[in-house]
Amino acid sequence: LIRTLVDGPDDLAAARKVQSGFKVSGPKVERPPAYLERDAEPEAYFANARALLAADPPRAEDAAFIQRSAGLLTEGPFDRAAMAAGVAQARAIAKLASGRVAFVNGWSYPKPNLGYHGTDYGYRAIVALQGLGALPVAEAMYMKAAGDNNSGLFNGDGLYRLTLPARLPLDGFWSLSMYEATPDGQYFFADNPIDRYAIGDRTPGLKRNADGSLDLWISRTDPGGERSANWLPAPKAGPFSMTLRTYLPRAELLDGRFRFDPIVQVPA
Repeated sequence: LIRTLVDGPDDLAAARKVQSGFKVSGPKVERPPAYLERDAEPEAYFANARALLAADPPRAEDAAFIQRSAGLLTEGPFDRAAMAAGVAQARAIAKLASGRVAFVNGWSYPKPNLGYHGTDYGYRAIVALQGLGALPVAEAMYMKAAGDNNSGLFNGDGLYRLTLPARLPLDGFWSLSMYEATPDGQYFFADNPIDRYAIGDRTPGLKRNADGSLDLWISRTDPGGERSANWLPAPKAGPFSMTLRTYLPRAELLDGRFRFDPIVQVPA
């Protein structure tokens, strides 16, 4: 994953210039087969998987998994109903596993192997379902808020607050992103009246407290007054989720000596 920091709207042209300068190179090979989307019919999906595996053989560490999956990676014939049931079961397992996250003081912290999943296929599936991909923790740490009742989701129509200390243990930047939750466990940005989908140290006009700490306000409607400058809009309706990202985290964040305060609901 390559991430380009855009320091506000005025920096967009320069960021695009940086992006156009990236080059990815590798050995010359035949173009791989086209891949199907995750919602493709199971029979077609696994036929596509066979073609992709033939074009790009798996690593040696995946041999055991490939052997266990040999039945699905042959030409068939297959029981279509059983395949559909298996796909549904896998999605349910991934969704259930993502809901069994351990929260520490209101946040879930990534496993050390994030970005280098190896044979931890369950963890990789959850990351693929919720975020497509992830950077390793030395580059970025992703913390998901516990939400209401440690569900990972917020449902309230009231006002929430996250207080951050004046200094965070990181050498990059940070952001708090808002996501609308879908019934199948995916998360997307939601339209809002100020076109703010995340708030972070590059957000212009943030108002800090006298001691340098920062109160971020989360609600479906503008909290008003001085709080508006630090407002992260929530979706107009339905459950939502928040992820806090820290880039180039320092040792005390990586090893758990530093923990964030939780997001709390407060009187409006």
